[in-house]
Amino acid sequence: MTRILVAEDERDIRELVVDTLFDRGYDVLETKNGSETYNLACKELPDLILLEVMMPELNGFQVMEKLQQNPLTSSIPVVMLTAVGALEGEQNALKPGVRHYVSKPFEPEHLMATIRVALRESGANSKEGHDSKMVWGGSTLYRNAKDGSNSSKLIPLGTQLAPLEKKMSGGLRLGSLCLIEGPSATGKSVICQYIANGAIAEGHKVAYFTSQHTPRSLEAQVSSIAMDWSEAIKSENLVVYPLQPPVTGRDSGPLLEELALELEGVQRKHNVLIVDAITNLASTSQEQAIISFFSTCKRLTNMGLTIVLVTHSVALNTDLLARTCSLCETHLNFRTGKILDKVIRMITVVKLDDVDLTRDNEVSFGVEAGLGVTIIPYSQAKA
Repeated sequence: MTRILVAEDERDIRELVVDTLFDRGYDVLETKNGSETYNLACKELPDLILLEVMMPELNGFQVMEKLQQNPLTSSIPVVMLTAVGALEGEQNALKPGVRHYVSKPFEPEHLMATIRVALRESGANSKEGHDSKMVWGGSTLYRNAKDGSNSSKLIPLGTQLAPLEKKMSGGLRLGSLCLIEGPSATGKSVICQYIANGAIAEGHKVAYFTSQHTPRSLEAQVSSIAMDWSEAIKSENLVVYPLQPPVTGRDSGPLLEELALELEGVQRKHNVLIVDAITNLASTSQEQAIISFFSTCKRLTNMGLTIVLVTHSVALNTDLLARTCSLCETHLNFRTGKILDKVIRMITVVKLDDVDLTRDNEVSFGVEAGLGVTIIPYSQAKA
């Protein structure tokens, strides 16, 4: 069982955190000052420490420094709890050894998402039992050592997208319908490729529908952002399916219906389906055909499939977007902005697991050839 040490001097907050962790099956230790925290960490060697910044005797950063100097505790992941603002919190997060922080007040699910990411990165055991680990794109993933099955009900996004993964409570939930929409050149396809990469690494079978790529060109595309899909394509763990283009001047409703039938057909071989993109078909179809297509996708996810649909925002008017989103568990909106004349891309997690989000739900990023996605800190994005 995963053991977490909660170091918090405010009793009400400490009890809230302890109860939250206990309810989710974690083994919990608790302390209320810096000296006690360091001594207990050395004795018990927890899998993770939740560490308040402002504590008596030793503050959080002093405790962190002592932990790093001790070979027994230097590898224990730490999540800092801080009451300071987001900007100052980001600066604190840049201190040596501090990779994760949560600003108070916080939502329990936000805290849990941060904990899951920190544990995943560190390679700590999960609460289900001892897990083996493997690495893809700099991110540590897990399989149950007993039977080799997937231990997670989420598709991870990788270390490079850790801030987005955290805002999505650990990744994209399996068996869900996700809509990715926004204007051109906002990074929608790149994020789809990270989702596919995470699914492949977790052992899922991916069907990738696209009108832009052949298997060879898609392999070359992901290679340019530091992903290697050659083995996945060769072993058919990822299969590229062509999207039929619309016929000029004709209603594309029948083509959407054919695509729905094709999605139903490939479920025998694949459990993660990505359609990049439905823009051309949706923009030349009647609203009822679009709703029918989304309804079919929803029915397939109820059967256990995970489906990601990508579209340009122009294909769905405001009313139609609301209606289609009502059928989706997750909705990601993409857009662009500028910082000192430099264009950046932004993602808003509009909806997650059927819950509409209104705050702390944005991530800014850029894409660099050979490196992939780089997250731009919130403070810079708002500059």
